[in-house]
Amino acid sequence: VNRSFIYVGRYIPKKGINHLIEAYQQYRAEVKDPWDLICAGKGRMGDKLNHGEGIRNIGFVQPDELPGLFANAGFFVLPSLEEPWGVVIHEAVSAGLPIIATSTCGATTAFLRDRFNGYLIEPGNTEHLLAKMIVAHRLADLEYNKMSDRSYELSKQMTPERWANTFVNGVAEFKNQSKR
Repeated sequence: VNRSFIYVGRYIPKKGINHLIEAYQQYRAEVKDPWDLICAGKGRMGDKLNHGEGIRNIGFVQPDELPGLFANAGFFVLPSLEEPWGVVIHEAVSAGLPIIATSTCGATTAFLRDRFNGYLIEPGNTEHLLAKMIVAHRLADLEYNKMSDRSYELSKQMTPERWANTFVNGVAEFKNQSKR
């Protein structure tokens, strides 16, 4: 089992970067052999990720680099305060990563079942994020592997055909509403 947390996204306040940094620093103080926090992205808060012990800010990565990053991570974390969908959640579960994400991330409705393949957290609640990071850290390999397998299985519910049908149906519904 790869032991690290990974965040992929913009480095801006609404992504919960401050909560992630604070929770991670507290996590490092509370556990033996803490995992690294790998952050991939860019934005005005990037400098805050350059100074914390155990935080590896690798900056922006191209989409084709994500599978390699995910293959070497343990848990995907998305503590967004606002997140209409969050495609990166689908990408993470497709790679078999258990996830920790806030209830404001729209994609959690499809790809996260609390305590089944990760942990659903309250947005803006640093203590809740910290608690789930500690729980993730302490998972036995067998339970981690089950969560990983469950994430991958949940990822398969969204196929390109299903996305296309959803889009086509959405356009048709919009056209019908605008005719009224």
